[in-house]
Amino acid sequence: MQFLGSVIARSLRRSNPFLRFGLKSGLRSEPHNDRFVLFKVCLLFMLSGTVQASQNQIYTVEHKKIETEPLQYAGSLVPGNIAEISSPANAVVIKKNVNFGDKVKKGELLFELSSLELTTKLNEAKVQFFENTQNLEKLKNWSTASEVLQAQHNMTRAYQEYMHTHKHFEQTKKLYEAGIVSKEEFLNDERYNRESLHHYQHAKQQLDDIKRKGGEQFVSIAQMKVEQSKQQVDMLTEKVASLAIQSPFAGIFLPPMRQKDSKENWGPSEKSTVQADQVLGVVADNEKLYVKIQVDEFDIIHLHQGQHAQINFLAFQGEKIAGKIHDINTMTNPGTQTQQAANFDVKIAVEDLPQKLKDKTLLGMSCSVKLKMEELNGLIVPKQAIVYDKGETYVNVTMADKQIRKKVQLGETTNNFVVISQGVQNGDHIVVPS
Repeated sequence: MQFLGSVIARSLRRSNPFLRFGLKSGLRSEPHNDRFVLFKVCLLFMLSGTVQASQNQIYTVEHKKIETEPLQYAGSLVPGNIAEISSPANAVVIKKNVNFGDKVKKGELLFELSSLELTTKLNEAKVQFFENTQNLEKLKNWSTASEVLQAQHNMTRAYQEYMHTHKHFEQTKKLYEAGIVSKEEFLNDERYNRESLHHYQHAKQQLDDIKRKGGEQFVSIAQMKVEQSKQQVDMLTEKVASLAIQSPFAGIFLPPMRQKDSKENWGPSEKSTVQADQVLGVVADNEKLYVKIQVDEFDIIHLHQGQHAQINFLAFQGEKIAGKIHDINTMTNPGTQTQQAANFDVKIAVEDLPQKLKDKTLLGMSCSVKLKMEELNGLIVPKQAIVYDKGETYVNVTMADKQIRKKVQLGETTNNFVVISQGVQNGDHIVVPS
């Protein structure tokens, strides 16, 4: 009996270090009393099992109805809209009319910039547009254009010259045939006649080519060039006008949202140089406010747009503000861990915020949101009993002193409980981690 007690004692000391001192003192205090030793060993063994079992709880699955408490989530106040204010071009800040934290109105002038590069491009585009417009008007009245008139004049002179040369050649030819003029004179007049004919034919071809430049195809091309250059002028004119940067809506002017910047680098100062597309600040719409919360996958299936909510601001104790679900993000939150339930972003629109509170409200304030839920009906277990593994859900069921992992299908949920629609039966005992 004493040997058995020693073996059990050594086993207990290995498995539970917290019992070492108790076993040593207990076993050695009565070395000759076998029954007393065995009793202490058994007692300590039972206590060891009790310590280990206290880490988990056993829950009996029952088919019942539960009056669900409202879902409650913590969140923060966010603006209805955010607009980045950026420079339209490489420019110099001429004047800064607003400071970070100021409230601004829609259309209020925030910055006045100057861009030599943009102004030069606009002037060049205007010159190009003017030239293209002049060219189009010329082609539309091509028959009276200077090029056409000059070509017609050249052809007329060439024709007259050819007719004069040809008439003289015909006379020389007759005289040569009569033996009155020499062959050399005849050949010279013949050469002059050919050259004048060639000159006339070339002038006529030039006139035809110039006339074709006023055809429909060339007019269409000129029209497209005018339209393109006008679009360029309009675009650059708009950009130059945008150098006077205005607030797109009423709100609060905030620093650029860049993580690595220090407060000293937040935004530009007067006479400083800014780059194209550089963010100068952010306007946050504080007229329409929302509370952003993260809802887990158990609860998200019960929410819908327009669902009523009650909002409580931590800073305004006792003030209950009405709200409605405005938007439910169907993409899971990137921060969700694979071993945890997925969660989703939900935006609650704040409704009828009293003016006395609105004047004191600041973006980022902490809030709690309550959402009314329907009662649960079915096989209900605590949420802590659900085990997540590679996208599947399980529970650990105890059977004959063994734990068996069973795959389950989840149904409706509350803050603390979830309905299991498949995988367990009424009366099953499942493990709930403490």
